[in-house]
Amino acid sequence: MSQFGSPRLEARFGGPWCSAGLAAAFVAGLLLAPAPATAGQALVLTEAGVPEVQEAGVALGQILTDKGEVAELREPLPGDDLGDLTPYDCVFDLRVSTPIPAQDAQRFSDYAVTGGGMLLLGEHGAFDFRNVTVTGLLNGLGGGVVTTSTFLTTNTLPIDIIEPTNPDHFLATECNVVTEVDYDGIANGQFLNTGNGTWVTGAPTSACAALWETGDLTNAPQARVASVLDINFMATGVKGTLDFEVTDRTIPTQNRAFVGNMVNYLCKLCCGSNMKARLPGTPHAPKSAASPASPCSPRSK
Repeated sequence: MSQFGSPRLEARFGGPWCSAGLAAAFVAGLLLAPAPATAGQALVLTEAGVPEVQEAGVALGQILTDKGEVAELREPLPGDDLGDLTPYDCVFDLRVSTPIPAQDAQRFSDYAVTGGGMLLLGEHGAFDFRNVTVTGLLNGLGGGVVTTSTFLTTNTLPIDIIEPTNPDHFLATECNVVTEVDYDGIANGQFLNTGNGTWVTGAPTSACAALWETGDLTNAPQARVASVLDINFMATGVKGTLDFEVTDRTIPTQNRAFVGNMVNYLCKLCCGSNMKARLPGTPHAPKSAASPASPCSPRSK
């Protein structure tokens, strides 16, 4: 057995473990830092033993904090109940090496019905065990027929996998203009069908990122769910491209801006016609200030 617990995890991630105290120290900092009285709450689910997931969790937590959210980083143990998720403005599941447990899927479904915003990460074809639980959840929420590629790459070295953004999608044009996203590692995953959703990066039948916005999920019409089949795009270590390309650390990426756009939309922080600007520390818009279908309308809790 490899140091990663399985050969496919070692092939995907490689390298030494990150410090287990990194995320814990970050969470402690969040809890000690004074938060605006009107700040919302965001839940970030990570897992131990996967450096890229740990890095992405810390980076995402800081992005959320900078936007005025109180970010909770949590590493659920097998069998843990996530509990009622309705207090959270948004939920981010970064656990790409773990299938979504049935109990968690039910919690996510219940949360989606209340109008929650979620990001569900998956990976390339070697992680089909994870991807099928993501597509299963989306299908169950009424997202249409959603499928992913099971292609197994023979590549063994990290590379930059740059996908163009959908120029007609607000996640690429509002708040921050993003023309491309740099996924990396030995490969990224692809949605072959997005059902009722819309491709955000790549192409309509080969998309690493997709979004099911308000109205797309027939069983949870007020929900907003994004899914990206890669973890490295949000990671900051030697195999991460949140800020720089993996093969040339002098070339910046647009990934941080892209993550910021997703956070704005999923957490209803708003910016632009679909995501109206809300300064950190200011309350969400009252119901009378936005239509019920607007992403800026507060979710009933």
